[in-house]
Amino acid sequence: MRFQEKSRLKAELAAIPGNGRQALKKRAELARDEILRQTRRAPSPDEMMLQLLDGARVEAEAAAAVGVPARYTGQVVGLSRRHAAVQCADGEERAAPLAPALAQRAKSAIALGDFVRLDGEPLQVMTVLPRRTRLSRPDPGSPHIERVLAANIDVVGLVTSLAKPQMRPRLLERALLAIAHGGAAPIIIATKVDLLTPAELTTELARLAAYQELGIPVIPIHRAVLTKALDWQTIPAKLHPNNPRAQRIVGCSASGRRAGTA
Repeated sequence: MRFQEKSRLKAELAAIPGNGRQALKKRAELARDEILRQTRRAPSPDEMMLQLLDGARVEAEAAAAVGVPARYTGQVVGLSRRHAAVQCADGEERAAPLAPALAQRAKSAIALGDFVRLDGEPLQVMTVLPRRTRLSRPDPGSPHIERVLAANIDVVGLVTSLAKPQMRPRLLERALLAIAHGGAAPIIIATKVDLLTPAELTTELARLAAYQELGIPVIPIHRAVLTKALDWQTIPAKLHPNNPRAQRIVGCSASGRRAGTA
């Protein structure tokens, strides 16, 4: 834990009444024990308390912001470590730095697709509004931390290759569970079908039949559908024309999720 974080924790604990500090320490211990049941790596008790305080602050700000007019509101369409590009309700796209409370937890507190409030002078992204859905995964270095990849998505297109590389059913199932957990609807996009013989294609598609029985659409794609001239961001509209819902394409390396590599 860095010196600045220790100083911040000390200052925040000093502002909490004694009973509140004890309750926070107890929550941190329980959360840490839960993490240790799932992995050998866990934050220190102090780090856990700081994470709980930061999370509570962001949630409180979002709850307090509902119904209160903001200078601007909009959806995040671009994001870096400390700045966001926001498509505002007035039609303008504005770039603004993240408020300190958000910047400290940028990878979990804010994501592409989030609806946010911009306030202050100079303008800052101050608050993330409650999410309808999210697409997330555990942080590779700290599995106890959720990294939100995108928010407020209705449909996630999960790209899986049927050849070179072959489909990985276990990875596919883990991805489908993550999508369902976040509240979005999955679509399986099976690529590289033109690299298979008719018999091989029948076999591979039969492996996906179980997902269709669960109501998950399976869409086979080949090079005749996706060309190098087609920008990959237009794929959702090509798969579901006239569908106004927010969509996202995800997939492993070499799965064909980019146009021209399907």
